Amino acid sequence: MTLVKLIKGCCTLGLMITTIVSFVFISRAKDFFQAMKDANCSDEQTNDTIGFLADTAIKIFDIWIAKIVLDTIKIVYYLVMIYRGRSRFMKAIGRGGADG
Repeated sequence: MTLVKLIKGCCTLGLMITTIVSFVFISRAKDFFQAMKDANCSDEQTNDTIGFLADTAIKIFDIWIAKIVLDTIKIVYYLVMIYRGRSRFMKAIGRGGADG
């Protein structure tokens, strides 16, 4: 069971890395589109399109923040479960553990 948690933790960590990289690019895009939204471009249709892209980038940014928080909670959970599993294993083989 501990091995499964370790594998899941590694997979989640790998996903977190790609999420963080995406988060950086999305935050840059969000800032760009937000600045463009505040400035008037060539015509009304372009302004509306840029405004829509800015609003969408902000929503995606917020979703990625939530995803990073949830992935961090998952990593902490997996680490706690691995630690608890290791402690139980060490007690079972008579070597004590972190708790005893």
